[in-house]
Amino acid sequence: MASVSKQPNGGRVVQFVGSDRKRRSVRLGRVSSKMADSIRTRIELLDACNRTGQVPAPELLEWLAKLDDRFHGRLAAVGLVAHRAKKIKQAIGPFLDGYLKSRIDVGHATMTVWGQVVRNLKQHFGTDRDLATINAGEADAFRLFLVGQNLSSTTVARRLQFARQFFTAAQRAELCRINPFTDVRAKAISDPSRQVFVERETIARVLDCCDPTWRLLVTLSRYAGLRSPSETCSLRWADINWQANMMIVQSPKTAHHEGRGSRAVPIFSAIREELQAAFHRAPEGSVYVLESLRSRAMARGEWVNANLRTQFERIIRRAGVQVWPRLFHQLRSSCETELVRQFPVHIVAAWMGHTPRIAISHYLQITGADFAAAAAGRSAVDSTSGAGSDAEIVQSAVRPAAATLGQQPPRARFALENSEDWPPLASAGRYCTGVPVDRAGIEPATPGFSVLGYA
Repeated sequence: MASVSKQPNGGRVVQFVGSDRKRRSVRLGRVSSKMADSIRTRIELLDACNRTGQVPAPELLEWLAKLDDRFHGRLAAVGLVAHRAKKIKQAIGPFLDGYLKSRIDVGHATMTVWGQVVRNLKQHFGTDRDLATINAGEADAFRLFLVGQNLSSTTVARRLQFARQFFTAAQRAELCRINPFTDVRAKAISDPSRQVFVERETIARVLDCCDPTWRLLVTLSRYAGLRSPSETCSLRWADINWQANMMIVQSPKTAHHEGRGSRAVPIFSAIREELQAAFHRAPEGSVYVLESLRSRAMARGEWVNANLRTQFERIIRRAGVQVWPRLFHQLRSSCETELVRQFPVHIVAAWMGHTPRIAISHYLQITGADFAAAAAGRSAVDSTSGAGSDAEIVQSAVRPAAATLGQQPPRARFALENSEDWPPLASAGRYCTGVPVDRAGIEPATPGFSVLGYA
């Protein structure tokens, strides 16, 4: 049994008899009686584990891991624990550079974003700062440093998330005892001023100022919700099924997630004419729908170098339209906002290539047409131009596509095989046979039972 004694200078000491029957002492310094008793209990447990050869409980191991080197050394000096290995100082700069090089499982775009966070960390802490010496207070100061860079709240939250990820990797490599960013977070607040619904009339004016290639690019972004440039420039003629009114969209952004490399998307009425025109213009042997844009983008190495925004801004200004923020994101957002007026959100989100939660948080908008429809007592579907034709496009894709299911990728087959269960198709009544149903109902009659008033 261990005991606690108080020294003349006010410090406390825990004394116990070790397995060699020698009395050992562990100086605690000036601590409260309650804390001294807590440490005494843990010392007794460590001594018991040493005597019996048992492994300390997880709670005890966690307590040991959080001890500073000085007090841990006192426990090691009396034989309660093994001495810690001498720490090798790891500068933050070389560690972060090495971490980025080791992550061969992420795409170029992700690596670019991570590089921005690495640059911020080096600016704030310096490249030679020892990882193990950064504490939670300094992590808080880094958050304020990001705020001072006039970044949006969402960007600050994301960069803190990545900083937390980097230090978690350092902690797992035993380069630091704790992750100073564990509790350092920022709330991402959506900025309504950066949410713009691009009306069909507005995009029509823009399309009038586009050449054929750009006209197709903008149409696919606004009326099919494809990501630009990665998905629009990855669309192949072989992925388009004209008979089934459906196309398979390759998604480089989500390709590293299992089963999310591609998705089936209807060929909506607003894009069919442009696709057909592009098909007739395409040279013999063309593979990609936007061959010229893809060639220029990939010649520079990655989609981020496509530089579509500058040219798109010129086209928008030429049309006499004010340039809106997040050019291609708003086209995709506007497309999804219109589609959810016609189809359930889980279906539309699948067409867009994300989850309903992401759709609600980052894409769906409230428009003036919604207020006007509510004030007039109409459904929001009635306020969407072309709603009926898009619903028919989706319905017409069901039966013809069934004949070619074996030729489609797995994700396309899954979407088509389940399409007859979609609520929009059921509500439209397209598959009613027209045969009158008896008032007794359509279920087989139970012997000996009759409906009220009918045998």
